[in-house]
Order: sequence, then C-alpha cells, then structure tokens
Amino acid sequence: MTSRLSGAILSDAIAFIDGNQDNAQAADAIGWRGVHHTDAASTRQRLRQLATGAAGLSRTSGPRPDVNV
Repeated sequence: MTSRLSGAILSDAIAFIDGNQDNAQAADAIGWRGVHHTDAASTRQRLRQLATGAAGLSRTSGPRPDVNV
C-alpha cells in the first residue's frame, strides 16, 4: 500500500525496518513507520498490520504480537 499525493510518497507510507529499537523509534519520530526487526516472522506480521491499517498498530510503541505466519 502506497499513499501518493502529486507523485510524492507521503512519509507515513514509508516502513523503516531496523534491528535497533532506537533507530525504529527515530523513524517514528520523523513520521515514518518504524519496525523493530527481531525475527522474520514478527517483521512480516508487523508489515501486514501496517499495510492493512490495523488499529493501534501504526507505530513501534504499539503492541507487537509475536505471531508466526
């Protein structure tokens, strides 16, 4: 899912994946979607949640269920 306005990608449509929690939170601070990578299954699940706009799961500070997909 990509949000576009006048050909530019909106910052909230950017998912930044990093193994360092501080970096993922920094991405959130500038309006991106920070995803703290701990393992492939949780990262895939987190990206699916972001793509579907699951309520309350738009930032790294929100719940991150460890679900194997």
